[in-house]
Amino acid sequence: MRLHPPLILEVVFIVWCTFPFLLYEIRSRQWKKKFTLVRPDATPDLTLTYLLPVWNEEVLIERKLTDLAQQRAKASLLLIDSASTDSTVEKARTWLKNHPDAFTEVKLVTMSQRLGKSSAVQLALNHLHSDFKHDLVCMTDADATLQPHAVERLYAWFSEKQIGAVGALPQRHASRRDEELHRTFWDEWRVREAHLDSTPFLEGSCMMWRNELVLPDDIRTQANADDTQIALAVRTKGSRTIVDEEARFSDVAPWSRQEQAKQKIRRGQGLQRALLRYRPVTISHNIGEFRRVFRMQFHALIIAPLLIVLAISVMGIRWVQYFFFGTPTPVFDTILTAIEVVFLVGLVLIRYVKANIPLVTLAGAWFSSMLYLQRALFDIVRGKSHHMWDQLSEPRTLEFDV
Repeated sequence: MRLHPPLILEVVFIVWCTFPFLLYEIRSRQWKKKFTLVRPDATPDLTLTYLLPVWNEEVLIERKLTDLAQQRAKASLLLIDSASTDSTVEKARTWLKNHPDAFTEVKLVTMSQRLGKSSAVQLALNHLHSDFKHDLVCMTDADATLQPHAVERLYAWFSEKQIGAVGALPQRHASRRDEELHRTFWDEWRVREAHLDSTPFLEGSCMMWRNELVLPDDIRTQANADDTQIALAVRTKGSRTIVDEEARFSDVAPWSRQEQAKQKIRRGQGLQRALLRYRPVTISHNIGEFRRVFRMQFHALIIAPLLIVLAISVMGIRWVQYFFFGTPTPVFDTILTAIEVVFLVGLVLIRYVKANIPLVTLAGAWFSSMLYLQRALFDIVRGKSHHMWDQLSEPRTLEFDV
């Protein structure tokens, strides 16, 4: 019995897409056991500044400044406002005036025009390399609440000369079940990658790096994911980028699918652009074990979504063929079609009936992420950039306990 081309192609695309994920999951589980990563006990003698980019954060700015002031680390503050149209700047100035001892030094920069967060970060880097120099920079977002000792933990890592950047991990509130599963896997991958060598993905909500390693030209202003741009700049200059799994920050993840989609498409496009920019790493022999990590992430965010498109296209051709010409290979076609139907029915139950089917829920979260990444890639091709993003309303209306 001869298998027909659509069936062969569909299986090839599906295996090509999914097998690297399974292999990476299996191999990366050993990295935490094989490679040690211990936070130093010593405290470095380095100056530190907080980098706080804001835009229309009048609801959160006072809480955020209080949050930073409560951290035990002695630090300065560089606040960059992207031409807010509300009372963000006025509230910040009032708070700083009422708390003159909160930070060792304060610089507030207001942009005349809103150009996106990456432009704000690039402007901040200009100041950090000229009139506001410090050894370390801790960038954080207004909607993230740092847990006690988070900054102190990140700071301690820089006693090790090879450490160039360190990130905290999120403890998200109000997240959907499928999104929670998805993020748990990705966060665990970042921890394992840090044990092996480095992770390319840090969270801009709370990350710290050596100021000398990140220059203004390292940031592409027409792309978002400035945190990943910083991490890749640090790693390609020879220093490690890791995460501290005990350093945490809290934020509120979008609950509605509409806001979740906005966030994931915007974030996905930023990561894709950063990976495409640094694609020579995939064949570099001077980057150590990080090449393995980068190759996998390039597959996960760029190649796999394209393979899903090809697999769905061939699947459609195969189903049309069944309708008009029958099933050429009954056993194999029936098995593959049954798997596809069960998966699609499971997705419907998860989305509309709120069912919790463990394996299907995880597969559905992965498949949904592929669809968002496809949209992000399509927008890149047609020249639509998401670097000028609108705020998500849910994180600014929902209350949570740290």
